[in-house]
Amino acid sequence: MKNKKIIFLKYALLEEIEMSKKGNLDSNQVLTLINKKQYKLEEAVIFKEKLEGEPSKSLVNEIITIKNIEDFGYDLYLDTVIVDDTAYRVEEGFKGTLIEAKPVVKKAKTINDVEFSEKEKTSEQLLADFMLGL
Repeated sequence: MKNKKIIFLKYALLEEIEMSKKGNLDSNQVLTLINKKQYKLEEAVIFKEKLEGEPSKSLVNEIITIKNIEDFGYDLYLDTVIVDDTAYRVEEGFKGTLIEAKPVVKKAKTINDVEFSEKEKTSEQLLADFMLGL
């Protein structure tokens, strides 16, 4: 797979992730893993091998959603997809697209936000605290 933001999960693997509590699938089809990464899941197939047909651009290792298979007019039957005159063995599961975490924007501290201890800090200490965000 070329794009590290796309994963393919077999049904059994998804079930194992949930059973072992390494992740949780919510009602919006979002899988949240224990490392806090989130993936939007869609039913899909991964093309495993070309069975027969005309030599053309190979779809082996490509992940295509069930919706796209229907939209493209491909025929899906059990573990086979027919693309034009070419048959491929596929495996069903889920395409997971990484949901990018939104960067947390922290409010910049001002000199008024810096806390002073009982002892007065030197200007160097204050500047260092300010620069370090303390």
